Amino acid sequence: MLATVCRHIIIIAFMAIDDFRKLDGLSGSDIYNAGVCLAYLVVSFHAQFFTIPLLLINSYISAQLHLTISKLRPEYDGDDLYEIVDGSEESSTKKIDV
Repeated sequence: MLATVCRHIIIIAFMAIDDFRKLDGLSGSDIYNAGVCLAYLVVSFHAQFFTIPLLLINSYISAQLHLTISKLRPEYDGDDLYEIVDGSEESSTKKIDV
């Protein structure tokens, strides 16, 4: 449906350009410039219409994947001992049990 609407817009625009050309209102370079501007407009509309939803979907999938992967790690209970390695004093690998 979107492609049909864009085709109709392009056809109407080129018909208007052709009418101005017949009335000697536009030169050949003006017609070419108008066609190029119209092409840029249509391409940018397609780019925004299709890529922004794709970016949102991609962000959602990435966030869900990150959330799933982060839930795979076991949670820290606080009861387990862990050690801090500090090499600033006597030895280069001094261990402190906390």
